[in-house]
Amino acid sequence: MERKREINFKGKIKANTKRRKQERKNEINERFKKTGSKNRKFPVKKINEERFVFLPKIYTIGKLSKSALAIYPVLCSMANFDNNEWFHALQEDLKYASGLSYTQVRKAITKLIDLKLLKQDKVTECKLHYYMYKVEFIRRSSLGERKKDAFIFHTCIIDSGVWAKLKPRAKALYIALRSAAKIDLQEYCALEYGMDYNEELHELDKDVRGEWYRNRKWDICYDPLINFCQSVNISHQNILPVIKQLEKHVLVKRHSKIFMVYLKPSF
Repeated sequence: MERKREINFKGKIKANTKRRKQERKNEINERFKKTGSKNRKFPVKKINEERFVFLPKIYTIGKLSKSALAIYPVLCSMANFDNNEWFHALQEDLKYASGLSYTQVRKAITKLIDLKLLKQDKVTECKLHYYMYKVEFIRRSSLGERKKDAFIFHTCIIDSGVWAKLKPRAKALYIALRSAAKIDLQEYCALEYGMDYNEELHELDKDVRGEWYRNRKWDICYDPLINFCQSVNISHQNILPVIKQLEKHVLVKRHSKIFMVYLKPSF
C-alpha cells in the first residue's frame, strides 16, 4: 500500500513538473506571437512618421560591410533611445526589415559584434532558443556632446518596407549621403520655395529655426559622389541604377552636381 502511495506521489510530481514546463513553453510561444515576425510584417500597419533615432556618422564607426550597414539601422530602430537595455529580436524580423537573407543577417551581426557596435546573448527557455541584443548608437544622454557626429534616421524608412526594398548598395549609399549631408538654409529656400534667404528671413529664422530644423524635408550634399562610395566601400562603377532606386523612393534628388538627401521616403 505504501509503495502505491509513493508511486502515485512521484507520478503527481512528474505530472505537475511537465504541466508547469508546458505552461512556460506556451507563455514563451505567446510572447513570440506578440513580438515575433508573424505579427510584425513589413510594412507595418500603423507607421509613426515622426519617430527617429540618432545614428553615428559613417566615419565614426569604421568600415562596415553592406550587410552590416543594412542591419544596423534596423537594430537601432528596435532598441530603446534612452537606455542601453537588452531587447529581443527574431532573426526572421531582421530578415524582413532589412531585406537580407538569413546568412547575410548572421554575417552582419557577427561584423557588428566584432566592431563592438552590438552585443548578443543566446537565451534558452524550455528548449526554445532566442537572442537578446544590445546595440551601440547615440542615445539621448550623450546626444549633446556627440550631436556633431550624428544624423537623424527616421524609422518610417524601415517600418514602411522601403528599406527592405533597397538593394544593399543603395542602403549603403544612403547612409553615406545622410552622414555627409548638411543643413543649408540658403539652398533650401532657393530650391524648396524658390526664394532668396535674405536678411528678413534671417531675422525671422531666429524665432523659427527649431521649427524649420524639425520640419525640413531634406539636407544637402556638395561632395563628389565618388567620396560617398569610398566611405562605405562600394564601387563607383555603374552607380546610376543605385541612384535611380533612391530617387524612386524619394530618398535622394539630384540637382546639378549636388544631392538633396531626404529624411523621409515616399511610401
